[in-house]
Amino acid sequence: MNGNIYTDKKRFNAIDVLILLGILLIILGIVFRSTIISIFNDNSNQSPCTITFEAERVPNEVVDLLKEDSSLTWIDKDVSLGTLKNYEVLSSIIYVPKSDGSYEKVTSQTEKRVTGTISTTALNDNGCYIKGTDFLAAGMTVTISTETAVFSAIITSITFN
Repeated sequence: MNGNIYTDKKRFNAIDVLILLGILLIILGIVFRSTIISIFNDNSNQSPCTITFEAERVPNEVVDLLKEDSSLTWIDKDVSLGTLKNYEVLSSIIYVPKSDGSYEKVTSQTEKRVTGTISTTALNDNGCYIKGTDFLAAGMTVTISTETAVFSAIITSITFN
């Protein structure tokens, strides 16, 4: 048995400090990613773009509140999405099960389908960055609000002018 009690002591060396520093930087990068993106993005490179959307099963009350040239907000990100330009209200088709196990195609009396375009500016990078930090791409589902209405829509395309 060794009489020296200090030989079994664990040491904290420079490699341990580097590992802890790396972990800390990764955590900070995840927490503050939108701030970091905005620092490195040049917002002067924003280009005009048109976002096309489709909203299914929108209640008639909400459809009545939609107006062209109204300002739209992306609720999940709390950021201005742009201006509603053209929109079209179509019948919403639903499928109702029948007693024989098949389905009957019926037009909904209480809901509509809305397709339209949003005019905005964004950074172009395999999708678009609204305000330089919030990524939006075709296929994403977003919750949109106007001054008076809220609805969910699927982004069908993004075109830079």
